[in-house]
Amino acid sequence: VYEDVVKRDGNGEHGLAARNRLALMALADGDQAIAERLVDEVLAADARNTQGLINRARIQLQSRETDAAIANLRSVLRDEPNSSQALLMLARAHIQSGAPELARDYYVRAIRAAPSDATISMEYAATLIRVQSFDQAEQVLESVLAMQPGNVAAIKAMAQVKLSQQDWAAAQQLADRLQGLEGEQAVARQIQGVALQGLKQYEESVDAFKRAHEASPSAARPMVAVVRAYVRMGKADDAKAFLESVLAVDDDNVYA
Repeated sequence: VYEDVVKRDGNGEHGLAARNRLALMALADGDQAIAERLVDEVLAADARNTQGLINRARIQLQSRETDAAIANLRSVLRDEPNSSQALLMLARAHIQSGAPELARDYYVRAIRAAPSDATISMEYAATLIRVQSFDQAEQVLESVLAMQPGNVAAIKAMAQVKLSQQDWAAAQQLADRLQGLEGEQAVARQIQGVALQGLKQYEESVDAFKRAHEASPSAARPMVAVVRAYVRMGKADDAKAFLESVLAVDDDNVYA
């Protein structure tokens, strides 16, 4: 359909918009050469085309041409200072170039430009968690959960923050919220297990990890958590017995 729009409208507004869409689809398919050709066509027709410049910057970031990407994105901001796409990509570019403080500024500006777009806030929170800025990550996640109380990714990220802050009670409360959501029982039990370990309730933590394993038998993390918990308690025989029970059901389980 987009190719038909290009044929019908050529270098008109809709033709250029269709080329930009096709470029994004090519990038998603891993075909950078086609994406580059389409973007070149857009910018040859309209050198200041916002989406074309953003798409070119996206290609340049993939190719690690960070400085060139930053230059194109700043060009977008001269025309559209509140472009959340450009601001978000500038944040990513500065992460790539090793300038996290500049990246934070652009993440904040991107969130202000599109406050209802939770994906930007979630990306910023993940970046903060990676550098262990847990208090700031908590503030960002609180704003997401204020808008979207049922955002599962935000609840999980907040639980990660609370565990890192050793706020075991808050982590358990978040696990309880996840427990009521379909398909999230394994993660909820995993969080409960870590929180119970923090509270030195070791037997209860093993029970929580076992229930996480039962909810997701093929997952490695709950299994590893059970074994580690037993070993910390000096119960290597119990750890071995648990693994043997797993292998009795699935003798090809590589993790076990």
